[in-house]
Amino acid sequence: MKETVKILYLYSELGHYQIPIFQTLVKEYSAQISVVHWDSELIRYSPAAVEGVKYYKRSAFNRSDLFSFVADFQPSLVYTSGWMDRDYLAVCRWLKKNNTNCKIVAGCDTPWRGSFRQNIARLISRFYLRRCFTHIWVAGPLQFEYAKRLGFGNSQIIFDCLTANTNLFLNEHRKKNGLLNLDGKKFLYVGRFSEEKGVQILLEAFSKLERELKHDWKLVLVGQQEHDKIKVVASEKIIVKPFLPAEQIIEIANGCSVFILPSISESWGLVLHEFAALGLPLLTSDICGANFTFLIPGYNGLKFKNGDMEDLADKLKKFVELSDLELNRMGQNSEKISRRISVDTTVGNLVSVLVN
Repeated sequence: MKETVKILYLYSELGHYQIPIFQTLVKEYSAQISVVHWDSELIRYSPAAVEGVKYYKRSAFNRSDLFSFVADFQPSLVYTSGWMDRDYLAVCRWLKKNNTNCKIVAGCDTPWRGSFRQNIARLISRFYLRRCFTHIWVAGPLQFEYAKRLGFGNSQIIFDCLTANTNLFLNEHRKKNGLLNLDGKKFLYVGRFSEEKGVQILLEAFSKLERELKHDWKLVLVGQQEHDKIKVVASEKIIVKPFLPAEQIIEIANGCSVFILPSISESWGLVLHEFAALGLPLLTSDICGANFTFLIPGYNGLKFKNGDMEDLADKLKKFVELSDLELNRMGQNSEKISRRISVDTTVGNLVSVLVN
């Protein structure tokens, strides 16, 4: 594909992890990219400038404007992050009907749970979703199960929808020679201080560990307070930091020993890929979708029963009791597993629809 590939992204909220994907598409596939993305006062992230990529705010388009914009751009590939925006769906449906050369891909990070809502989606997909998309791009095996139930065939499903910025995280891991900093051991959490992220359970489990076992481990929490009922207070053993740029979070992580994702609800959990690539052992709740790709219990980490504070406290204790050698071996194994998905494989899967 030496000729320019025109790619249209119809996106909800952009994240920093999209930037290396855009850069690789432009560099390796001579892509010309237009990105329409949601914008509001609640969205904190402002996408970085990338040569060959133009950004457009969703609020600037009504449905008619969006149709005109797409018709003028004439993409050969369209990606939409799910199917929550009705105007995006209308554009995709029109393109699929009127431009048979255009490949139209929907992203899916939602795992199959067998819920009432998902079963309704499964029943109406033939009349709704499959009229809009030629392919569906899934994050992992649970999302593959959902895609199959929506009626997409194997040849219409591609993988590796979500990736950490492996160009950054893996390189940083190599710089520190692949070894954990075990001088003052620390558990690390990065994310929102919200109920669904399991922060309260984590605080309670760490407190229980403090009461029952003498140890010198600390808990580092990086994020932002979202609910008054979840009180995150710094102390001698609990370090609290605000949201920070990726490079500063990596610096903090390089001084930590285990990454924890205690979510009560988590479709995927991109942070597991990021901190596995940095060579940290993982401790996750069993609800996290990315577990199936980036966690092998006993090999590079442990998991606990979703919402079970007692089980989480028990797993924290197991890490405290591990030797430095065992922790380092788990961290090195995390780095190995993180290579299952990369920026290159994610981009390769997306553009593969143009040669099928």
